[in-house]
Amino acid sequence: MWPLSLAFVDIALHRRGPEDLPASQFLLGLVLFAYGVVTLLTFMVISATQADVVLVAVELAIDLGMVFLLLQLFRKTPRFLQTATALVGTGAVLSLIGIPLLHWDEVLQAPPTQLTTPRFLMVALLVWSLDIAGFIVAKALDKPYIVGLCIVVVYELTSMSLREALFPAVG
Repeated sequence: MWPLSLAFVDIALHRRGPEDLPASQFLLGLVLFAYGVVTLLTFMVISATQADVVLVAVELAIDLGMVFLLLQLFRKTPRFLQTATALVGTGAVLSLIGIPLLHWDEVLQAPPTQLTTPRFLMVALLVWSLDIAGFIVAKALDKPYIVGLCIVVVYELTSMSLREALFPAVG
């Protein structure tokens, strides 16, 4: 398991690409399970509702569906398992890194409008996640990094806008 974790760290640091992972349904299932465990640990820290759990599952399914459609559009469908595994695996690693930051932020009990150190670090983690996803998408499509990054940023901004429109923040 440790070498697999290191592979995701190497992908996050742009030392490897999704093509370096085996195209395995079992591996994707294992990584999805790990992502689920990390998500549950995260929800324990921030005390999420049942709706939050459902939303994360739906968003993950939509994200993977969009990756499949994107690869199909560029005629790279055979790369789906490796690309999805790389995206979910690096997402799990980043989420694991984010758990202590979320806990730290909960302990501080700062007003939502105040930028605290853990919140700043979470924004940095978000930016890094966009970088990683852009790198993975670019490698999967055989396109320059900037193309992958633009695809990911546009997708994430659209996703965030739709989420806010469908599920407005209560506050």
